[in-house]
Amino acid sequence: DNKKAQALAKGGNHQGYLLEIEEFEYAHMKDVKKGEFIVVLDGLQDVGNIGAIVRTCYAMGVDSIVICGLKNFYPTPIIRTSSGAMLDMPVAISYNS
Repeated sequence: DNKKAQALAKGGNHQGYLLEIEEFEYAHMKDVKKGEFIVVLDGLQDVGNIGAIVRTCYAMGVDSIVICGLKNFYPTPIIRTSSGAMLDMPVAISYNS
């Protein structure tokens, strides 16, 4: 039912697909530092760009991603724009104060 799907998506563009997952758990910085191929995203704001980068990093075999330079970070749109790749990639966050 499209009305129910729209209500579950809270007004978002669900395109006929919905996923219920537990809260995203970020990787610890000490674990991220063990990787050989780490991508650092500093100050990126656009969730579409971040999601596309995460998706590309996943495809290229990046060990982990560090996102820094942000005051707030919400993983839901990034997970969506990364086509779920963020769910299988260690991502650490370093917030600005």
